[in-house]
Order: sequence, then structure tokens, then C-alpha cells
Amino acid sequence: MINVSRRALLSASVMLIPSISVAQPVNVPPDVLAILKSSAKTPLLTVNGVHRVPSRVLKVQQCTLMQNSQIIMEELDHDWISIAIDTLNIEGNSLLTRTELINSNGKDGVNGRPGVKSIQADGKHGTHGGPGSPGEDGRIQEVPEVFVFVREILFRGIPASPSDMPALRIWFNGYNGGDGGRGGNGGNGGDGAKGVKARSGFFDCSSGPGHGGNGGDAGTAATGGRPGRGTDARNIYMFVASNRINAMRKAKYSNSGGKPGHLGRPGDLGIPGKGGPAGDSDGNCSPRPDRKGRDGFQPGRCANPDYNAPEGESAKTIFFEFNAFDEIF
Repeated sequence: MINVSRRALLSASVMLIPSISVAQPVNVPPDVLAILKSSAKTPLLTVNGVHRVPSRVLKVQQCTLMQNSQIIMEELDHDWISIAIDTLNIEGNSLLTRTELINSNGKDGVNGRPGVKSIQADGKHGTHGGPGSPGEDGRIQEVPEVFVFVREILFRGIPASPSDMPALRIWFNGYNGGDGGRGGNGGNGGDGAKGVKARSGFFDCSSGPGHGGNGGDAGTAATGGRPGRGTDARNIYMFVASNRINAMRKAKYSNSGGKPGHLGRPGDLGIPGKGGPAGDSDGNCSPRPDRKGRDGFQPGRCANPDYNAPEGESAKTIFFEFNAFDEIF
């Protein structure tokens, strides 16, 4: 996050064109300049494919971007990152961007435990199914500000003209919010056990067929997790040699806010247990189908709350005339 003193340093904007602002000469924020000066420099870097940068700073004397190449900045834990290139040569369509390797989705809820049925013909009731647990909310991945330094820009080895520059994309959008996790399913209710068998006496029924056990109730389903909001984009600060700003402005820039995630799906209801049948008849004891156990209860269907996460805020790309590259390189 830019503090008050840094905002003062970067506030000399004189013109705003969509999301691009062209500014007067200004000093680099001291913490950015100090880390750039102390960072190791790569003399020559040719990117043919994807080049991932795990640190917060990429500092290169001469960098060539081949057709369809990408430089991907993976650092997300600091409040700013920087790409500093003394001479940038573009050979074809290429991209500077931030890592796509994140997962902000909430975890799914846990299913409820199933109910249990007695293995004996003892007329016991089935146990109830357990409730599912809610899905986790989608998470939010914040992003750092971006400081880009370029002294010279070439297209296929010669000074780039404004018409060459759309081949370069500088894409540092906010991330989409994570999706909410799916709610856990309710556990199935256990079936009721069969009733105890009838006992017949010499002349009559000593003990009629036993009642079947009631089925266990179905477990309730859980709600899905809420979606994460879209991440706010952060400004891209372009420090460019004064004679190359007009060309560099014609590259393609994007730092839009992220889209919100999706609401997690609620879990499914458990299935209620079936009532156990009456016990078997025997001799003088007549069958008693009316002694069947009651089927378990199924609760109402789970409904997610009405919740819409907001989109992230878009940011700006701001240019500064900068001619003190020897301090960095």
C-alpha cells in the first residue's frame, strides 16, 4: 500500500487518458530505489517461452522477448514488485504479468456421518444421519503495486516506434475472488431393524410379532461458502527515459479489478432411513404388518443465502520521466 509520503512523490499527474496518466519528472520512492540498487543484475536475458521470477525484483541489463514469450512475476507477499530493464528488445508479441498459480477457492464442507442400522432383528431404531458442514468462503488474494523501469525499447533490434509497441502487453490485473466451497451432504438415516419374531404358545400366541424399529432421520445439508470479492488492482508505475515515453505509452496495459467468485453449491439432503418390518409370525401368532416401523423424516431442502460479492476496483497506469538509470544499473 502506498503511504502518504509515497503518494506525495507520485502525485504530479498532469493528464489522464482512460487509465493512463502522464506525469512530470519525479523521484523514485526511496525504498524502491534502495532495493533496486542493491538487487543483483542479470547482464543478458533472452526469454523464449515462459520465464518465472520468484523474487520481488527482476533487474536486467539487456532483455530480449521472443515471439509469444512471457515474464511472470510470482511474488505476492510484498506491497510492491519491480521490473527494471536497461534495454528491452521485443521480437514479437510478448507479455509482462503476474502469476496465475493461485487457488482462492474455499474448501468443500464435510458430509454428515450416515446413520446405523442394528444387525439384529431386535426392533431397534436406526440412528439419525449427521448434518453436513458448510463450505468455506472463497478467499481473496491481494496484489502488489508494480514499478517498471525501461531506458531503451527496441523492436527487432532497432528503436521501437509507437506503432510497434502494441506487441508488448503489460498485464497486472486483480485476481478473481475465490469460489465458495460446496456444502456438505446430510448423512443418510439408518434403517430401522426388523421386529422380534413372534412366540407361539401351545394354545395361543404367547408374544406377537415385535414392532419394527423406526428409520433414522436424514441429516440436514449445509450451505455453500460465500464467494470472495474481486481483488482491487494496483497502479502500474512506468519510469521511462524521457525520449521513449511516447513510444512506451502505446504498449497495451491492463490493471482491471478482479471479478467476484461464485457462491458454493449447497449440499444434498440425506436419505431418511426406512422403518423396519414387523417381526415374523409363528404358529398361533398372526402376521402384524401394522407394526412396521415409521420411516425417518427428511428435512427441507437447504437454500443458500442471497449474497453477491463485489468486483475489485480498477487502477491506473502512470508514466514518469526518469533519466537516472545509471543509479540503478
